[in-house]
Amino acid sequence: MANTISSEDKMSGALHATRAFAIIGSLLLIPGIALACFAAKKDINKGKLLGGALTIAGGVCGVIAAAIFVGKVNAYFQPGVLMPYGYSFYLTWAQAVFTIGGGVAMIVAGRRDQEDELPVLRD
Repeated sequence: MANTISSEDKMSGALHATRAFAIIGSLLLIPGIALACFAAKKDINKGKLLGGALTIAGGVCGVIAAAIFVGKVNAYFQPGVLMPYGYSFYLTWAQAVFTIGGGVAMIVAGRRDQEDELPVLRD
């Protein structure tokens, strides 16, 4: 049996890093959103905070993946040559905006609920 080199072995390290951050981001988003939904249903503030943090981390991983891809593409082409990006590239940036914003909203909701549970002090 002859040794063959797969096309994945020929890819650069930057493209492997892009794929890794995209997958890690997805793996953080799924449990983050699930935890936040469960915490909202059961009214658990720590779950909202942790779910929001996982969602933000997933969004940041998406931003890192897109940034690595842009850096690699811009380094490959000559300066001044415009490279048209596909719709999935722009969807990555939209995903980052919505997931980071959603994660912040989850954290704010968890903190607001914690403040509502504090005892009222009267003078």
